[in-house]
Amino acid sequence: MKPSVKIIKVIGSHMEQYLTSLAQLRIQVFREYPYLYQGDLAYELEYLKPYLKSRDAVFFIAMDDSEVVGASTCIPLWHEDEVFQRPFLQHEYNLHTIMYFGESVLLQQYRGQGIGYLFFQLREKYAMDYGGIKFCAFCAVERNKSHPLKPDNYRDLSHFWQRLGYKKHSGLLTYLNWQDIDKSSSTDKPMTFWLKEIN
Repeated sequence: MKPSVKIIKVIGSHMEQYLTSLAQLRIQVFREYPYLYQGDLAYELEYLKPYLKSRDAVFFIAMDDSEVVGASTCIPLWHEDEVFQRPFLQHEYNLHTIMYFGESVLLQQYRGQGIGYLFFQLREKYAMDYGGIKFCAFCAVERNKSHPLKPDNYRDLSHFWQRLGYKKHSGLLTYLNWQDIDKSSSTDKPMTFWLKEIN
């Protein structure tokens, strides 16, 4: 990690000052494969609202001097939108035992420096310190392996997540709707959850 990069923890009302930067970062990073997201700032700001409403949500922000270059979010699942809760309720999980990791986004030039690993460490520590949490969870989009926009040098993160102790649970599935960069309208995308048991 570059000496100029630091990671700060942001909670409560302090989140609001970083909201637009995080929304713009999400748009930029999720434009890449496999998300191929045709970004919309208004939608992003609406998507991030649960974090402002929850007193227990947290942002971990990677700063290079005064520039936001990465971010990772964490929120108790029972404070999240119903679309993320539904698969767990259907499989009779206790929502109050799950910490949801919303995203981990990092500008391309800062990848491969250990920041992504640190984001997971920081969120897991927050979950363990929170009390009563049994699982950390996040979801990832499912794409056809022969997708025409998949880059030749694409690096699948599944092995990275597995090394960190996360397991893919194909039965825990939700759908999010967005417009791909090569499409004229939005469509539902399957999102599969990965879980790690802690404590």
